[in-house]
Amino acid sequence: MIIKFGLMFLINIMLGGCISSKGTVKSNEDVKNYIRDKYGFEINILSEAQVSTGLNTPYLVQRADEPKVEFAIFVKG
Repeated sequence: MIIKFGLMFLINIMLGGCISSKGTVKSNEDVKNYIRDKYGFEINILSEAQVSTGLNTPYLVQRADEPKVEFAIFVKG
């Protein structure tokens, strides 16, 4: 449980830096590629908000190699 929240916090903070250096996220593949390149593991995207909140687009994801670990990612843009 602590690992789950730790990963959620860490990825939420770090993903913002990636997006600002590359521009806006164009697809789910951008999110998958960033997590794979930055953290070294694959993710499955479980859901994406149909309507962006304007500032952030939320994704619910899980680790591909550890399906019990689910966390949210908020992408700027």
